Amino acid sequence: MLTGGPRAGKSSVFAALQAELGARHGFGSEVATRLLADGQPAPAGADEVRAFQQRVLTEQRRMEEALTVSHPAQAHILDRGLPDGASYWPGGAQAFAQHFELHWENELLRYQLILHLESHLPEQAELREGNETRFETEEQVRALDLRIREIWQDHPGYLHLKARPRLEDKLTEVRNHLQQNGIL
Repeated sequence: MLTGGPRAGKSSVFAALQAELGARHGFGSEVATRLLADGQPAPAGADEVRAFQQRVLTEQRRMEEALTVSHPAQAHILDRGLPDGASYWPGGAQAFAQHFELHWENELLRYQLILHLESHLPEQAELREGNETRFETEEQVRALDLRIREIWQDHPGYLHLKARPRLEDKLTEVRNHLQQNGIL
């Protein structure tokens, strides 16, 4: 599973892997981005964040269940996992798990390998560049990346990949980790 804050290159790395490996693995794109691209307004305020994350959680579960059915004996590569929603949730991971009545450890362990691509924020970066669904400020990007790290850092399959400005470098590093872990 690929994770990280906005501007980390997750979706670009995901798209490159999907183009390269397509039929050999099940791929699940980022649910929140799909919802926003389909016209869902960006959440503003705690109540809208909660409603949006409810939709994301529901769709994430559906997508992961569909991958299990459509690709039962193959690895699934995801652009974000269900626990990532806690990084946006008012009150954090504990409040998220409590609200949705999740057994947090079980939710985390549903994923074998967590590749956290650190957000890359070059000076004067255009935050929406390459993804029109972005709505976070630079400060929010940094905070989200840190919260995502806190969510996953104790997972036995967690790997934190430092920010790299070139997509090719990120993709090479992700491929290497997938190979080392028997996924490719």
